[in-house]
Amino acid sequence: MLVLLLVILAGTAAGRAAGGTVRAIACFRLRWLPLLVAALVGQVVLGSLTEHAGIGAVLRATIVVGSDTAVGVVLARNLPGRHRSEQFALCLTGAGWCLNWLPIVADKAMPVSHKALVAAGMASLDVSRGNLGKHVLAATGTGMPHGWLFLGDWIAVPPLRTVLSPGDLVMALGLAVLIAAAMARAQTPREDLAARSNTL
Repeated sequence: MLVLLLVILAGTAAGRAAGGTVRAIACFRLRWLPLLVAALVGQVVLGSLTEHAGIGAVLRATIVVGSDTAVGVVLARNLPGRHRSEQFALCLTGAGWCLNWLPIVADKAMPVSHKALVAAGMASLDVSRGNLGKHVLAATGTGMPHGWLFLGDWIAVPPLRTVLSPGDLVMALGLAVLIAAAMARAQTPREDLAARSNTL
């Protein structure tokens, strides 16, 4: 949550530096928003259930992969008709999503480096609890990324007491750029209508 807040602040600061306003973000319209909301709500609900009930691993993995796929569909659906800066930001966000999606599909969970957890001050954290059980502790060894771990959570950020993946960093950059682009380039209602008609 703190990482997301920092991303929003960074994007807002960049947008202001480019001459944009926070009010301009209201002109940005995200298509297929209900699908995105449904995917996120589904993950939150399932996450709370797995803390108190025995949810089958296959069912859990299916819902996790399905909701993550829905996010990718929403990102792809929002590309047509956008300004180049917004398309670039959406592509960055989508690339980060893909980097996180691959290990989850391959191993049905996101591998987490124990060495990174220690470096971030979270050595005692049980990564398999909460967050849908979407994470699993990777095999220990030399501490170097191996297998799917090179796309997993192995980048320790001690000041934030968190461990990130390469995909997380790319998505964070994409979201920050998207906020800045939306602030710097507010569509007028006529432009927005034209963009929508081109994508129907």
